[in-house]
Order: sequence, then structure tokens, then C-alpha cells
Amino acid sequence: MTCFIDTSMFVAAYNKKDKYHSDANKILSDAFEGEYGTIYTSDYILNETITLILKRMKNVKIAKQLGNAILSSPRINLVVIDRRIVLNAYTTFIKKSYLFDSFTDYTSYEMTKEYNIEHLLSYDSDFDKVDVNRVY
Repeated sequence: MTCFIDTSMFVAAYNKKDKYHSDANKILSDAFEGEYGTIYTSDYILNETITLILKRMKNVKIAKQLGNAILSSPRINLVVIDRRIVLNAYTTFIKKSYLFDSFTDYTSYEMTKEYNIEHLLSYDSDFDKVDVNRVY
């Protein structure tokens, strides 16, 4: 079993003002206890997550804490998006530009296919447009 953690899940867990804060912490706790199997995220998600924390919360300390948590976790497999995934994501974007409003989401979607991801932990309802089991 496998799961992919999206930006929205990380941000909700670390932003106490986020309406999904409590739910996100529960979902992530379940993930880290093995409920969703092997955990993946990507360098694009790390980038987007830190950027959103800095922009929305304007809190460097929390951005660093979250970055450290992702980078130091023995449970999270941080995948560096390579040229193949970027090209596949771009091809999907060209063919189906209506799916997502973020190129990062196209790369995440391609990762779900490449790594046979069964569960996508995300509050982004755009992922309901594709064949992936969104957990939220």
C-alpha cells in the first residue's frame, strides 16, 4: 500500500488557523502509523509547501519546522521530480489542461501513476477528476 502527501495536507497540519487543521493532523498521524503504507511526497511539494507557509502565515520558524520534518522523516520518501515525470506531466497538461490549475499538481498526478500510489492525502478537490483515491 502507498500514499502521497500533497501540499494542502502539510499546510493544514501546520497552520492552526486552517479549517482542516485537526483533520489533517489525524490523517497524517494515521499515515505515519502505517495506515496508508509507504509514504511519498516530492521536492515540488516541499517547495510549494514552504512557499505557502511563508506567504500565508508569514512564519519562517514554522516553514523551517515543516521543511525539517519532511526532510528528516524516515517514513517519507522524498522523490526528486526527474525529466521523465516532468515530460509526462507536461504531456498530460497539453492534452488535459482543464484538470489542474497548478503544474505541481500535474507532476503529483504523474507520480501517482509512476509509483502506483493508492491514496492521495490532499484537500485539493481537483484530484477527484482523476483516478486516485483522495483521502481528506
